[in-house]
Amino acid sequence: MKSKFKKIIFLQDPSEVDTYIKHNRQRLRSRGDKLLIAMTPRVCSRLAENNLTARDTVRYFTNESHARVLKKSRALVEWLDNNFSLTDMDLGIERSYKDTFLFRARFVINYCLWASEVVVNAVEMHRPEILQAASLGRRNVPSLFVEPEERYLGHIVREAANKKNIRFENLRRSKRKNDKVRSLGFCGSRYRAARHILKCGKFQLWEKSILLKTVITCKKPVLFTTRFYGMQRLADEMRQTMPGERFYFLEGPAVGTFYASRANSVLETKKIFKNLITLVEKEKELFSFRGISFSELVAQKIGNTIADFISGMRLWVRALGESLNRLKPRAVISNGNRSDDMFLAELCHKKGIPAVLISHGSHVRPKNEYERIEWGEHGRTFLKTKFPFLAMQSPLYEGYLDVFPTASRTIKTGPMLWGRPVNLQKARALFNKMFEGRYDFNKTRVVLHAGTPKSSDALRLYVYETPDEYIRSIRELAAAVLNIPNTILVVRSRPTREIGIGDLKRLVPFSEKIILSTDEPFTDILGMSSLLVSFSSTTIEEALQNRIPVLFYGCAGRYQHIAAPVIKKGISPKPQAVYHAKAAEDAEYAIRHILDLGLRHAKYRYLFEPYIYSEEEREDLVDLLNEQLKKGAVS
Repeated sequence: MKSKFKKIIFLQDPSEVDTYIKHNRQRLRSRGDKLLIAMTPRVCSRLAENNLTARDTVRYFTNESHARVLKKSRALVEWLDNNFSLTDMDLGIERSYKDTFLFRARFVINYCLWASEVVVNAVEMHRPEILQAASLGRRNVPSLFVEPEERYLGHIVREAANKKNIRFENLRRSKRKNDKVRSLGFCGSRYRAARHILKCGKFQLWEKSILLKTVITCKKPVLFTTRFYGMQRLADEMRQTMPGERFYFLEGPAVGTFYASRANSVLETKKIFKNLITLVEKEKELFSFRGISFSELVAQKIGNTIADFISGMRLWVRALGESLNRLKPRAVISNGNRSDDMFLAELCHKKGIPAVLISHGSHVRPKNEYERIEWGEHGRTFLKTKFPFLAMQSPLYEGYLDVFPTASRTIKTGPMLWGRPVNLQKARALFNKMFEGRYDFNKTRVVLHAGTPKSSDALRLYVYETPDEYIRSIRELAAAVLNIPNTILVVRSRPTREIGIGDLKRLVPFSEKIILSTDEPFTDILGMSSLLVSFSSTTIEEALQNRIPVLFYGCAGRYQHIAAPVIKKGISPKPQAVYHAKAAEDAEYAIRHILDLGLRHAKYRYLFEPYIYSEEEREDLVDLLNEQLKKGAVS
């Protein structure tokens, strides 16, 4: 039987919780007639902090919801793909502007679809008389993501109320001094101009310094695109193995504040977007889901920020292309982390510069139509780019490329950015430091949970967890491990906008056996572990490279990152490198029996061979670069 509440209140941001409490102090403890729905774990945490109970989004955004929303998202992205075109053939840029636009617009579309699904399912499940959300006081925020201040959720809740003939009430909101927005980096026009000048000046100084060093050393530079995701370590190693080369990190805006320019290319881009926005606004039926239209919201975000971002990118890419002409880099090495990596790939392809992509992500073979949609979109900024060379860190890449072929030359390098060998001595030392003698390293089995939830404003549907699903999985694992002797669960997590460390501590029952790790080196945490549990993450490949077994768990078994046998209670698992448990009632059984197999023993090394390139298969990136650099010297 469907439950009924008189009122449902949807809360998107902790500041809305504060407002709700401020204006409802006399009625906070009344029971039965109202339901609070927390759209993020951080909201749920703030409510719990004030002794208020709320429901998360898991029951309103099910596995069926993921599939349904993903299909609609694909249809809208295809429509945008067919109705947007922007190239720069002078520079050799054929796809990057479109792919960048689709990548950004898809996040907005996915947010609207997700919110619509949650709201409509809640209304149909509980049949309320009143819906409440923060709707008035909407702001145009210079952010590529959907921000709480923009009131997209309030718009969708109001639309649902109109559709279902339910009364809507606006949640009044007080301004908070600490409200922060992930903007493009500016507040007012003067600040924008100042930041623009500083960024451009910094880039010019960087280029001049490289040119000066080139004159002094008589060596053209090799450029790394970023210091993050293992690139700093890789650069340090390559400086040791290639002492005759000069390695530098690419500085400068990507994209900065170029969009304020009145350049012809910017005006042309704005005109293209103006026509697209008009089309989107007219397609109210197409840009609707479950009876809720959000064409206005998508058009608003395109017009307010995405159009400016792409316009600025046109000027930055032109400046970057001219800089490459002056610097004449001998090679470029990227991990796909910068927002201009796609453009850099096409520029290097056009200019004949040896450029290699070493993706910081995990790429696997899709096993059904939903995975194919999401992994195809995921690859838009990674393996589908036009880098002349593609480093393959594990055999799993090959399955991805079987479905999504590449024109790049592939090289089987093995792990370069992740999956490095663990140091057991460091792992033991860290274990003893963390637990201070409470546990014996030789007798304690460590289960490590490490995942990559995607926030509501950057959803990757189906193949990743939502933040609420992520929290739910950890809670279920914690309950399972509590009953297994000589076993502890270490939850490896890092703060995000929707799940802070304090929120995690409030929502997960940490204890002597359930431990949170945030600052310790991941490789050392992995080294002390007997089993990794995850849903979808590069940590899976890091574990397999170190011959540590993996259990896929979460979201009632919606997704397997790699094809794996399913463990059910009563059926003893055989030795494998990867397993899958679908139900919470099977989690304890699965973990207990996998640990009892002792799969880190040397006799089981063969189980992991399908996921690891052998030494005979591996190609040295240094050899490739030397080969390409010699060709460049000859030409």
